[in-house]
Amino acid sequence: MNYLYHLQIFYLSIFHPSKLFERINRLPWYQGLLHEWIDEVEIAPQSRLLEIGSATGVLSAYLFSKYEVTSVDNAPKMIAKAKENYPHIDFQVADASHLPFKDEAFSVVVASSLINLVEERQEILNEMLRVCKRDGKVLLLFPLEGFSDDALLQVSSDLELKGFSQMALKMWHKMAKKMSVGAVEDLLKESDFKILSTKEYLNGMVGTVVIGVI
Repeated sequence: MNYLYHLQIFYLSIFHPSKLFERINRLPWYQGLLHEWIDEVEIAPQSRLLEIGSATGVLSAYLFSKYEVTSVDNAPKMIAKAKENYPHIDFQVADASHLPFKDEAFSVVVASSLINLVEERQEILNEMLRVCKRDGKVLLLFPLEGFSDDALLQVSSDLELKGFSQMALKMWHKMAKKMSVGAVEDLLKESDFKILSTKEYLNGMVGTVVIGVI
């Protein structure tokens, strides 16, 4: 049965990535991770917030319940699905390395599972910092280097995962590009920003960084 879920995820990733992202983003363990991450950061109510790499907009909808939200993704099909799901939210197709916004346009910039995937990490982080106000915050979430197969089994057991949900977690661990907090620190060496806080989730599978002005 697990082999069938593996094939299903692989098929969707090749032919229907928007459907795969939509399904994964609605899994309880993934939504719980994202909501806990956002809720633990001090953000003023009704702050103007930018989400980069919004996919089909599931996290954007949660953010919209608290803040004024603009969301971007470079995949037109993802944005089309997001607009269909949440027509009241401002979704735009945009390249994260050339954001179509003025300097200091947002109080908070959020990127979940993006910075670890891209080749232009420095350029994209620079753009996040450019569009963020000098008293604002940039929030990053990414899979952590060093997470083991044994730790994955423990997380899956702790969450009592089965079926598609279990396989999605396993394939994220196996296939996702990973990075370290140190890699984020290296990207910030030449900037006017610094890491304010870090935290691990899912027993060390995922790391988060909050960046602020010095």
